[in-house]
Amino acid sequence: MIDAAILEMLKRKAVSTDKEKTKERIEALWKSLKSSEKKAFYTETGEHENNIIRFRKEGAITPKPALLIANYFNIDPSYITGDVDENAGWSDEAMIVFLESKGYTMPVQEVKKTKRPYKKRKPVEEAVAETIVEEAVEADIDDTPPIIEVAEPVPAPIEEPVIVAAEPEAPTIEIPFDNAADMPIDEMLAVITTQYTLAKYSAVAKNKLARIAEVLIS
Repeated sequence: MIDAAILEMLKRKAVSTDKEKTKERIEALWKSLKSSEKKAFYTETGEHENNIIRFRKEGAITPKPALLIANYFNIDPSYITGDVDENAGWSDEAMIVFLESKGYTMPVQEVKKTKRPYKKRKPVEEAVAETIVEEAVEADIDDTPPIIEVAEPVPAPIEEPVIVAAEPEAPTIEIPFDNAADMPIDEMLAVITTQYTLAKYSAVAKNKLARIAEVLIS
């Protein structure tokens, strides 16, 4: 942890040389962290989450949170503010260069009181790169068994049999043609009427009607 005497002399004035780079680098760092790591940072450093949200949104960061983030996550503080584009990690020398570039001067004994970071971490570029690779690998590995859709067989259409109505067989009426002349007129008319009706549906009846006509004409 950084000595409290150093943190107390820092002013609440933005020191970002390139706000866009600060915003991008804080954003990349925070996306690479787990929720538990973020919570531990807030607890151990006393930094407020609202400040981090503002840095990620606006890119303007003050010296104290820049040093706290750099010290905790093993980052060169000058990298956070956009003064350099290569992250060499945290060191007391990197802190001195950073503070002097921002107009601060402090006794050497105060610098010697600074301790190592809370825990050794990889530089932010490596952490972000590993996070991207892990997400890509997880996206490629899919343990879910493939879903095979089996189409249900379509039943063949059932052809209904075509029922052709048979021609009704007309009843036959035997007429004694030899005695047709002796048949009473009313009976003869009944026979002719019946045969005439049947002749519409039966060829046999039609032939008989013709024979009756021949008998009557003769």
